[in-house]
Amino acid sequence: MNLERANVWLYRVQQRLAITRNEAAALVALAALLLAGMVVQRVRSRPQAAPGAERAATNHRFQQGAARLRAAQKKAEQRAPAQEAERETSSLTASSKAKLDLNAASESQLERLPGVGPVLAGRIAAYRRAHGPFAEADHLERVSGIGPKTMAQLAPLVSVSAPETEDAPKAEDAPKDAKAERAP
Repeated sequence: MNLERANVWLYRVQQRLAITRNEAAALVALAALLLAGMVVQRVRSRPQAAPGAERAATNHRFQQGAARLRAAQKKAEQRAPAQEAERETSSLTASSKAKLDLNAASESQLERLPGVGPVLAGRIAAYRRAHGPFAEADHLERVSGIGPKTMAQLAPLVSVSAPETEDAPKAEDAPKDAKAERAP
């Protein structure tokens, strides 16, 4: 449909100017080139922002964000010593508090030991329920997740003092490879 319109328009130009079809096509092509040249000239002559202006605005925003980040880091660094001191006072230490009795400690008390989280505290309690009270602190190594390193860290902080009953199985009677048995 558009092609028909273009042909009609071209035919009218030919008739009015008394030129051939090829001359009319050349005239239309020249007019199109002239129009394209004017558009290019207009775009190039438009005032543009300096190339550094946009970069400067971006740099300014970046610097503001970096300043906020540095301020947040300073606040966190100021809070860190206070939190560390609080953690040290709440966690058990060999010199400041009595040793934690493995057979009487609750899971939340076990969690306060260094290197013992909620999962490991649950395993210790489950082991104690399954195998009875610990006969020695070294038997703690039989719990899955407690190896020689963790045991060395916990040894000065824990003790075992529970009267043995005849009903409960002894931890020393537990199998040596109890680590293979995973507690829920």
